[in-house]
Amino acid sequence: MSSRTTNSLIFAALLAASCSLFEPVPRRIPVHHYLGDARDLFVVRRVIVLPFFGREVDPSYLAALRESFVAELHRSQRFRVVPLETMTQEDIALYDSEKRGLIASKNLVELGAQYQVDGIVLVRVTSFRPWMPPSLGLYASLVSVHSGEPVWVVDETFDSSIEAVRLDALHYYRHELAKDESLHGPEMMQLSPRRYGAYVCARIVGTLE
Repeated sequence: MSSRTTNSLIFAALLAASCSLFEPVPRRIPVHHYLGDARDLFVVRRVIVLPFFGREVDPSYLAALRESFVAELHRSQRFRVVPLETMTQEDIALYDSEKRGLIASKNLVELGAQYQVDGIVLVRVTSFRPWMPPSLGLYASLVSVHSGEPVWVVDETFDSSIEAVRLDALHYYRHELAKDESLHGPEMMQLSPRRYGAYVCARIVGTLE
């Protein structure tokens, strides 16, 4: 091998190494959330997750998003998630009152008694962009049936056009996806609204840690 070839190989290796030094490191971002008093959280052991609400969002996507969210709640082992029937007018009334900043206590007590639960999780989609670069915003609230007060609230938008969010999604892909779930590469997570939704749900529920 000539000295010129050797020098070229060395230069190429040094160039690759220098580029890797300046490559941003995937890392988690802080998620805006509120956790209530530990005593209020302690008594909330059984919960129901209402159907997700989002105006102009396809119902099948909302159902898939809820499925990912419930799976993450099971994984967290913080609560026992009680299966839910189809959405009723009482559920819709609860959403309407929650959006006005007032929880309909009558509906809350009725739902709690019906399912024999301590808490009710309401989640609505606040923003949604299914095309590249994807973006999804969720507002999640866990309301205690006992106190009528929210004991866990998360309000966050994951817009992958923002570099910090893109690196957070890459961190999730590399460190938190099971091997069989990560075979398609990080690009597939960006291209698939359902996979991106699963990432967002993981980050939302992760604030319970």
